[in-house]
Amino acid sequence: MSIPTQALYVNQGDPSQRGLMTDAEIASRRQLLARTPLLRSLSEDERGQLAEKLISAPFLTGEVITRQGAEGHWLYLLAEGEVSIRLRNEAGHEAEVNRIQAVGFFGEMSLMTGEPRGSTVVALSDVLCYRLDKESFQEIIQRRPEIAEVIAQTLAERRAQTELASHLMAVDEHARHVAAHKHSILSSIQAFFRLEQPRL
Repeated sequence: MSIPTQALYVNQGDPSQRGLMTDAEIASRRQLLARTPLLRSLSEDERGQLAEKLISAPFLTGEVITRQGAEGHWLYLLAEGEVSIRLRNEAGHEAEVNRIQAVGFFGEMSLMTGEPRGSTVVALSDVLCYRLDKESFQEIIQRRPEIAEVIAQTLAERRAQTELASHLMAVDEHARHVAAHKHSILSSIQAFFRLEQPRL
């Protein structure tokens, strides 16, 4: 009797199990990485390297995936389902500010700068995520530190867009905010991954 394909994916977070992944699973992970804007500057070989290191992280409807203020040096790639992004104000009230559907990502600032989680993320359906941790990404960014600038630009644009949607800035201030955020985020990435900064 043949063994179901699903039997190959038990405990994917265990390095000893990664060699059991099928070619189809690796290809699916590569495609997910390629469709993630944050990682668009990676080469095909680099995406292949990361694909083997992603950790499967499924969640059921209603489960809290990340909680605002918590530590966690990894990014979530959303492969299936939908999640709610929620912010808690100073009074302790929590409100939904966004929803992300597959294919999407969240937790990027924790991975790239080490910041605590900026929001609480709750599964609105059964979801399949993949975790990308700092250790897996560090080898690539230290070997090719110039990708930090591309990533900082993407993160700056995303942060400015959130501020615009939250009416925290005027439309005509968008470009200035992106530039300011990029400078700050790039410095944080370089410090977090101990990258050598280019000399002026």
